Amino acid sequence: MPLRQAGPSDARRLAEIHIASWQSAYRGIISDRVLDNLSVECRREDWEAKFDGGADRVLVIERESRVIGFAAFGVSRDEDADDRIGEIRAIHLVPEEWRKGYGSALIEATVTSLREEGFADVTLWVLRENQDAQRFYGAMGFQADGATKVDTRRDGAERHEVRYRLSLATGPRGAEGD
Repeated sequence: MPLRQAGPSDARRLAEIHIASWQSAYRGIISDRVLDNLSVECRREDWEAKFDGGADRVLVIERESRVIGFAAFGVSRDEDADDRIGEIRAIHLVPEEWRKGYGSALIEATVTSLREEGFADVTLWVLRENQDAQRFYGAMGFQADGATKVDTRRDGAERHEVRYRLSLATGPRGAEGD
């Protein structure tokens, strides 16, 4: 499965994937009003700013020369983390490519990259209500570590999240259903 580093020229496609994934995965979890008003242009600008800032790395996965998904990762932003903890900030695929092994490939490549850079663990945050994602990450070897947070958005909505962790000494397992 072709994987490569993303760059600024990928910003629009990342925005399209990000929004399509959110609108499918989070329907019934996040309000329809929020999901229906997501803007590719705004999300594109966010991605361009992230590339300009250089803090995250982004891998994309392609099928038939078209980007179908991505994973963004870097040093953990959590207050309780030291510099040996990596974080997967986002992983999204176009919905029509779910459950075909692309998510597992992205996780495995991300974990490999973080391990090669000397990180000891990797974490990620999952919406508490997103049971499908929790099952997927569990199948990949991640486990809830007991940390939770509430993300209050600009619109006042609260999103309850659960943190998952993987020791990079053990690495991911392949997951069915990704």
